[in-house]
Amino acid sequence: MQPLTKDTLTQINTTICGDERSLEVLQNKGIVKTYIKGYRIYPDSDELLGFLYVLSGKVRFFSVSSNAKEITIFTIATNESCIISTSCILSHIKADVVLEFMEDSSVFILPNKTFETLTHSNESIMRFNLSLVSKRLKQAFDTINDVTFKSLKNRVIKFLLSNAKNNRVEASQESIANNIGSAREAVTRVIKELKTQGLIETNRNEIVLKNGIYELDYE
Repeated sequence: MQPLTKDTLTQINTTICGDERSLEVLQNKGIVKTYIKGYRIYPDSDELLGFLYVLSGKVRFFSVSSNAKEITIFTIATNESCIISTSCILSHIKADVVLEFMEDSSVFILPNKTFETLTHSNESIMRFNLSLVSKRLKQAFDTINDVTFKSLKNRVIKFLLSNAKNNRVEASQESIANNIGSAREAVTRVIKELKTQGLIETNRNEIVLKNGIYELDYE
């Protein structure tokens, strides 16, 4: 567990539209934890409950179907946040959700009851909370829309473009399949098609994006 710095507290307090009182609460009640890449937190854990703010890294929120198929609901990265309630259930999405750290990450946590008290005592924080809930709900509905109405090829392209850094995506085909809720064999076929079209190159657990893929209409 790491101590909070003044800069960290100020950054988070600004994000939630807080005041001097909320800054004091963040200092007294908040904690910072670090997690290694690949670490998962399951629904029966109370390890991360409350307001979660990513100081560095990236976190994936996903659900697992009865046949063990994973589907990513959304991800949050540095300077983004989410609210998690009992048993690692998103407070605004009534489904069991697993958290996976996609990179070595550092996160700030403010316990549920503390954040709830802040929300009800400060109108600006209440507005921030409602805005955050709305944003995460939209991401969840977008995921449902993608799975229901978009072709697998478009979903793979969207994943690649959303996760590329310097035109490279560090992910195995199995990882891509888990993220978009598909079978690895089906994703492999799409990857081969994109490679044949000259839109990507593949290395071990890495995909290199070529210029042409950025010109595609995948929406």
